[in-house]
Amino acid sequence: MTTRLRILPLSLLLFGASHAMADDTAPSDGSGVAEGSAADSPEGAATDAPAEHVIAHVGVDEVSDGLHSGELLAVDVNTGNTRARLGWIPGAILLSDAEFAAEELAGVETSKGLVFYCYNQSCLASDRAATVALERGYTDVAVLQPGIQGWISAGNSTEGQQPPEPPPVAPPAH
Repeated sequence: MTTRLRILPLSLLLFGASHAMADDTAPSDGSGVAEGSAADSPEGAATDAPAEHVIAHVGVDEVSDGLHSGELLAVDVNTGNTRARLGWIPGAILLSDAEFAAEELAGVETSKGLVFYCYNQSCLASDRAATVALERGYTDVAVLQPGIQGWISAGNSTEGQQPPEPPPVAPPAH
């Protein structure tokens, strides 16, 4: 079974992902029914069509709400230098990199909502890590597109941030 991965913004998921996917599934005959679709099968039965997993891009407020309700678990894909400067979302699992080892998520149920994040919307490490998680059987995966930078800009706290060392104080001149 082949798994196709597609990254869509959450707004498309909520307000018409079927329209966003039309380019892949629309029939060329104009019938409105894609070949191999459930409507093409007896009594709407599922076919052997490849499964499609969607990685939602979510915003800071959605992640904050999901973390507070316990529905989501944050997963940090930042480097050690970024973590030292900015910290990480409280309670986040800290991965070694986007191609993380399976044991780094050991003990996390594959159905648990995971939201991956890295530095900001230009960083793609979180997208890659989310894809790896899907390939490893996790089923509820999203990306915090604004990253830790957006999290902080929205006024949320972090843990683990190490403040810069104060400059040395010179002894008073005699």
